[in-house]
Amino acid sequence: MNKNIDNMRIAGKALRRILDELIKYSVPGRNLLEIESYARTLCEKENVKPECLNYHGYPAVLCLNHNNTLQHGIPRDVILKSGDTLGIDTVVSYMGDMADAANTIPIGEADSDKRMFLKSVKYAMDKAIAIVKPGVKISSLTKIMDGVLRANAYDPSSVFTGHGIGRKMHEFPEIPCSIEICFGKSCQYVLKKDDTIAIEVIASMGNSDVDILKDGWTAVTKDNSRGGHFEHTVLVTEKGYEILTL
Repeated sequence: MNKNIDNMRIAGKALRRILDELIKYSVPGRNLLEIESYARTLCEKENVKPECLNYHGYPAVLCLNHNNTLQHGIPRDVILKSGDTLGIDTVVSYMGDMADAANTIPIGEADSDKRMFLKSVKYAMDKAIAIVKPGVKISSLTKIMDGVLRANAYDPSSVFTGHGIGRKMHEFPEIPCSIEICFGKSCQYVLKKDDTIAIEVIASMGNSDVDILKDGWTAVTKDNSRGGHFEHTVLVTEKGYEILTL
């Protein structure tokens, strides 16, 4: 079955409302398990399906990337404190059509270095989205994301990538934010009208190399540096783009 873009819009707007509520809810003293529980309640309220839950055995609705967790952080019994950073990432669907988005936020009184890092990661995503239109190569998006990050001495992930999205969570093409892994059919792919893609920037303040914890999912930076992740689902329109997760 082909994707339904109107359904993706509904999913995207619901996801934005969910993320905005979770961002407000994520304060010093809050347990990550409480945030996961609230996300399940919000998905029910919005009448959307949480697609991460049971995806290849993943046990949660959210990926909660706390401090040095770069990706796929399974929510666990951890209390947020001032100075932490928290990435909130999830995928929802409406009538089988999906939307994917992520934000990383400072918790309480995070220092200026962490805030500048998160601002740069988001800026890299925004700059890449700004050039989306038919005829643009995926490699052009990658060069922009990589360039913004490296200009600020941050390290883009060479493991995790953005991706196409529609009836499936992960579809062709892959969209790296690191130029080091930008090769092959994905990076040569030329965007066309009605493509739907998840553009995401994943980076660390130090080195983005990761270890996978014993849970088989949670990816933490080997050097214990902070991670950051921002993502939107984007529709390629006739002359430009539409962000579905705003």
